[in-house]
Amino acid sequence: MVGGAVKGSASRRSLQVLDVLPLGGKQRVCVVRCYDRTFALGVGDKEVALIAEIDAAVSIGAPKPAARMAPFQDVLARLRGGSRAGSTEVLS
Repeated sequence: MVGGAVKGSASRRSLQVLDVLPLGGKQRVCVVRCYDRTFALGVGDKEVALIAEIDAAVSIGAPKPAARMAPFQDVLARLRGGSRAGSTEVLS
């Protein structure tokens, strides 16, 4: 009975560990989402510290807009100070 109650409440939680990066020893960086907010946490042997709140726009899993890349020759010409006719390059 108790096991079922724990599983039921766990399914309603809004806390997710999205990623963990081990730094060595017992230190690691965790990316955690709580409801609609995402946080980077420093986790050690006996402590947890907030590193930053990650903006929703750059949160893990946010889609990036597709950009059409310019041909290398157009980018090179632009960097040299000239421009090729009809070039519509996107620099990222």
